[in-house]
Amino acid sequence: MDDRPATAASSGDGFDSYFQREVEPALDALEEKRATHVLYVKILLAVAALFLAVILFKALTRDGASEQLFENQLVGLAVFALMFIPLVAAFLIYHRLTRAYKGVLTGRICDYFGFEFEARGFDFPVNDFAAVIPPYRRKQLEDRIAGQHDGVNFALCEARLMRRSDGKDSEDKEVFRGLLLAFELLEPFKGETVLTPDWGGAVNLLESWRQKGERVLLEGIEFEETFEVYSTDPLEARAILTPLFMERVMQLAEHLGSRKGVSLAFQGNRLLLAIRHLRTEGRFEAGHVFSEIDNWPERAQRVKDQIETVLGIVDVLKLRPV
Repeated sequence: MDDRPATAASSGDGFDSYFQREVEPALDALEEKRATHVLYVKILLAVAALFLAVILFKALTRDGASEQLFENQLVGLAVFALMFIPLVAAFLIYHRLTRAYKGVLTGRICDYFGFEFEARGFDFPVNDFAAVIPPYRRKQLEDRIAGQHDGVNFALCEARLMRRSDGKDSEDKEVFRGLLLAFELLEPFKGETVLTPDWGGAVNLLESWRQKGERVLLEGIEFEETFEVYSTDPLEARAILTPLFMERVMQLAEHLGSRKGVSLAFQGNRLLLAIRHLRTEGRFEAGHVFSEIDNWPERAQRVKDQIETVLGIVDVLKLRPV
C-alpha cells in the first residue's frame, strides 16, 4: 500500500486548475515587482552605454586632452569601472528576478507532482556518473528534482562541466551540458555495464581506455551502430541487454531526441543516465522576463512537459517494480 501523501497530480486535480489556483497568483505577485526591477536594469544599462560612448569618443578623437587624461592609469581604470559596475549590477538584478520566477514556476510544478525542487546550493553525486560523462575540472549545477514515479525513486539535476583546454593560459572549455539522472532499482547489479554513444575511430579508442570493463559485442546492427557497450561482467551485460531491452534503449534515445546524446550506466542498484542538451538552453526554465509576460500558461505547460519527458524513461525502459 502506498502511504505517501496525496499530491495534486495523484489526487486527480487537473493541471490547468492547479495552475490557476497555486501558480498563477504567485506569478502575479512577482509581476508587480518585475516592472520596477526591469526599470533598474534598463537604467543601469543606459549608464553603462553612456560611459562606453564616452570611451569610444575619446579613443576616436585622440585629441591632446583626451590622450593626457587616459594616460593616467587610475583615471582609465575609473572610467572602465564606471562602465562595468552598472553592467554587473544589471546582470545580478535580472538574474535574481529570473531565479525568483523559476522558483515559483518550476518549484510549484514540482509540488504538483510531489517532487522536491532546489534551484541551487545542493549536493549531487556527480562523480558517480564518471563512466558516462567526460573528465572535468569544474562544475556548475542547478535545478535538482527528486522524488518517486511509479514506485521508482529518482534524482536529477542540470549540469555544466568544464575542463582545462590545451595551453597554460587557456580558459576552461565546456565538455558537457545536460541532465544527470539516477533511478534506484530494487535489485543491485553484480558488475558495472556502461553504454556510450558510438562516435567511431579514435574517440571510441579513448573511451575504451577509460572504462573499467571490457568491450561487449551484442546482436543488433542498429544498436551496435548507436552504442558502445563496456562491462566488468559481460555475462550480466548480455542478460541485461536483451533484444527487447536494446529496442527500449533505442526508443529512449528517440524519445529524448538524440541517439548520440544519451549514455547509460548500470551501477550498484542504480541506472545512471547522462543526457546532453541538443541546444544551449537548459530545461525547467521560466524564460526571459524582460518584458510584460502574457503566456505563463504556455511556459508552465512547457516545464510540465519537460518533467514528464524525463519521467517517461521509467515507462520506456519498464523500470517500475512488478
